[in-house]
Amino acid sequence: MDDLGLGVLQEWQRFLLDKGMPNVSFALFDAKRMPLRSNSIDMVSEIDGFVEIRGSEVAIGEAYRVLKAGGSLFSFDSVAEKEDLMELPKEVSKK
Repeated sequence: MDDLGLGVLQEWQRFLLDKGMPNVSFALFDAKRMPLRSNSIDMVSEIDGFVEIRGSEVAIGEAYRVLKAGGSLFSFDSVAEKEDLMELPKEVSKK
C-alpha cells in the first residue's frame, strides 16, 4: 500500500492487522514517481486515488510501468478525464 499521508498508511496498517492480514507492505511515496522497478508488480489497485491526483495520467502511466507483462490494474471509483486517457501510450490505453 502506498499513500502520501503517513497517517492514512498507519490507519490502514492497524485496520488490516485487526483483520488478521499482516502480510501487507506499506510505503510512503508519490504515485507519479513510484520508486519501484519496471515490470515488477503483479497487480496494482486503487480506490479513489487517481481522481485525487492532478495529472492522473502520469500516475496511471506509472502504474502500467511497474506492472509485469500480463499484470492487472484495478481502478475503483475513480474518474479520469477523457483528454488525460488520450495522452497515454497506445499499449496502455488499449488495456
